[in-house]
Amino acid sequence: MSFVNDAVRKAAEGFDAAREAATGTTVTVDRIEGDVAVIERGLGDFVDVPLASLPAGTREGTVLTYDGSAWRIDEDEERSRREKIAALKASLFHRKSQES
Repeated sequence: MSFVNDAVRKAAEGFDAAREAATGTTVTVDRIEGDVAVIERGLGDFVDVPLASLPAGTREGTVLTYDGSAWRIDEDEERSRREKIAALKASLFHRKSQES
């Protein structure tokens, strides 16, 4: 029982820390482990957040913003990031095919 209580406390502390650090900024869902989303607040700075506290439809790669009262999916930023990644991949593959 202590293990469960420790896990719940740790998740709640992570959630509070994520809210404080994320207010007005964007974070990315790095991965989902069961009922916990691991979000990246910055380079190598990860926090566990209960998946139930995030908007419906949250998945790996989702970009979120916290406005001080709730998490919101930032579709525009997510689309922008995906487009940049696709362009980078295309330029790398194009460069590689020219070298052959």
